[in-house]
Amino acid sequence: MGKEIPRIPFAYGNWETGHKALLMEDVGEGIQTGYFFGPGSPHNWGRDLAKIVNSIPNSPTAEVNNPAEQFCMILSRM
Repeated sequence: MGKEIPRIPFAYGNWETGHKALLMEDVGEGIQTGYFFGPGSPHNWGRDLAKIVNSIPNSPTAEVNNPAEQFCMILSRM
């Protein structure tokens, strides 16, 4: 598999209020897979997505599949 997911030393969630907190390892060299959600995503408004996506060395499919595979591995260990 590709890069590992960041370590998560702290996570909190309150089902009643919906409040959430997550402390994750900094992976500044990582790729934000949200870029592949397209210009309709509020996180991508005002960004030059073509320029960003074309600068990523791997295919969008590979970049999106890696986090999905990592998530499945986490769930399989539960």
